[in-house]
Amino acid sequence: MKVLGAAAAREADARTIAAGTPGIVLMERASEAVARECVRAIEVAPLRGERVVVLCGTGNNGGDGSGAARLLRRSPAVGDVTLLLVGNRGRVSGDAATMLHRVEDEGAVVVEVDDPSGLEALGGATLVVDALFGTGLSRPLEEASLHALAVRLASSRRAFVVAVDVPSGLDSGSGRSDVPHVRADLTVTFGFPKLAHFLAPAAGSCGRVVVADIGLLPWEGAPGAPEAVTARDVAPAFPRRPAAAHKGTFGTLGVVGGAWGMAGAAALAARAAFRCGAGKVVVVAEEASRAAIHTLVAEATTSAVLAPSGLTALAVGPGLGRSATSRVLLDEALACVLPAVFDADALNLLEGRPEVLRGRSGPSVVTPHPGEAARLLGVSTAAIVADAEGAARRLAERSGAAVVLKGFRSVVADPGGVRRQDPLREPRDGLGWQRRRPDGRRRGAPGARPFGPGRGPGGRLPPRARRRPGPRTRRGGGSRRFRRRRGPTRSHQGRRRVDPVVTDPSMEAFSHSAGETREVGRRLAPLLSPGDLVLLSGPLGAGKTELVRGLAEGMGADASEVASPTFALVHEYGMAGEPPILVHADLYRLLGTSSRGVATDDLGLAEARERGAVVVVEWPEGLEKERDAVEIEISLENDETRRILVRRAR
Repeated sequence: MKVLGAAAAREADARTIAAGTPGIVLMERASEAVARECVRAIEVAPLRGERVVVLCGTGNNGGDGSGAARLLRRSPAVGDVTLLLVGNRGRVSGDAATMLHRVEDEGAVVVEVDDPSGLEALGGATLVVDALFGTGLSRPLEEASLHALAVRLASSRRAFVVAVDVPSGLDSGSGRSDVPHVRADLTVTFGFPKLAHFLAPAAGSCGRVVVADIGLLPWEGAPGAPEAVTARDVAPAFPRRPAAAHKGTFGTLGVVGGAWGMAGAAALAARAAFRCGAGKVVVVAEEASRAAIHTLVAEATTSAVLAPSGLTALAVGPGLGRSATSRVLLDEALACVLPAVFDADALNLLEGRPEVLRGRSGPSVVTPHPGEAARLLGVSTAAIVADAEGAARRLAERSGAAVVLKGFRSVVADPGGVRRQDPLREPRDGLGWQRRRPDGRRRGAPGARPFGPGRGPGGRLPPRARRRPGPRTRRGGGSRRFRRRRGPTRSHQGRRRVDPVVTDPSMEAFSHSAGETREVGRRLAPLLSPGDLVLLSGPLGAGKTELVRGLAEGMGADASEVASPTFALVHEYGMAGEPPILVHADLYRLLGTSSRGVATDDLGLAEARERGAVVVVEWPEGLEKERDAVEIEISLENDETRRILVRRAR
């Protein structure tokens, strides 16, 4: 998925309008998306929707807000809607003026704010829509300005805040977070995500980001333009494992590290290698550390010397140390032609001289955190954090290697361009080594793809893209947990916030409508992985198909196409011309027949999972039980309430 800055976003709009789509149509679609997400937040969070305040600026972002206000007034979930126009009304023109006239024609309350007293309406709001600037902010807000006051008030109230496109005060083309700026609980953006949605510290103020399709033309951008790397992008790089494979089929990773006192770092890397699919792992470590490594990772072998023969790839640096012996091992790794990932002490030993990597014959990936990147480039850590994209580009150009600059949102760059990704954040010691090893090892697997731009052996892949069908561990690299949604909570600033993170091994939710059941599915979708098997049970009329519609919507498929597969047995959903991302099966007609115990491959379900689809099976009683499948049980508490329980099968 392409990621745009402010200028590119304006150009994308202009190209679509020039191709024949009127600007007012794009604005109406954007307004519909904002209103839809606001109503969803009110109905599902649940939030009180009796008082909604829409903060509008004088530009097109304000036009989106005016249109959303008009639609929110029509929703039965919303009570009072007030539109605050911050700025000179005479500056509202074009499509934005049209949208403002429409909402006034329907009798909406429009308050023109020209002094601080006009912002008092924010006081009793339960939901605030921020439509002040979006991507249109060209300079930091002045502290004493009316807009700055509006931004501060919007963020300080106990209201749920929905930002239109980008929270006001943020630079949409970078991670810069000026003060003041809106701190949103939800951001609705259009067509493409923006750089501010990914880069820290700005991304921390965006809340949950929804990318709404409003019909913008596809965007190619300049060569090397940023992209978001998603699970669907990287899943095809992992080949299907042959049935007759053995440990020698999947390559051997050499882990170079494990100095005295730091055996744990090398052990973490070795353990993660096995969990991610490496056939064999050899840890090159000091003699004093090898016994500890054997104890921690019994499957690994150890060696005192780096012998490239028989190895497929290298991971250099976990606990390597900075001794003379460490430097010798690093020099040997640099001289090796194998694909190699350099991190931790390997990068510390290369401080100020990343150009050394250009002399390697084999592909290289460096995976620094901001502090390591700062040492490599000879700048401050603050400079790296302030411009992560630029730092990754410079390091890639100087080293000739693919760069994974780790952080709140990692930036992946090579000399030919920048890509970024959105991995789950799991802050733990040794995280880089546990999360970054698989591609280097899997390169030895049959059919594995060679390195591509920004995807060297160390590209940190989202965990759900790395996992294959089969048993999973409860702890450690790549594991997942379903967690309970506890409803709205209060952030440290006192604002109502829906916690998007789940923390328990199971999830329990109660639904009082079809819309809520669908929303449970939509929230569950990001927790599923390509290849997951979902066993969905519940009585007739419980809302199983509605939950699948939510899953489809959360996975990016067209939820309107989802229908019960009772008579067809299997339905597939996804993008045209691509393998399905969701397969929906119903085995009700097979119950009570000789088909009991039917295997998933009898219906093509196993093959669909191998291709990366999530497979949902209704009435799974006749299906062979599979360990670690996802079980969803919907039960009827009464005529209006459904209890939805999600857990991993054991």
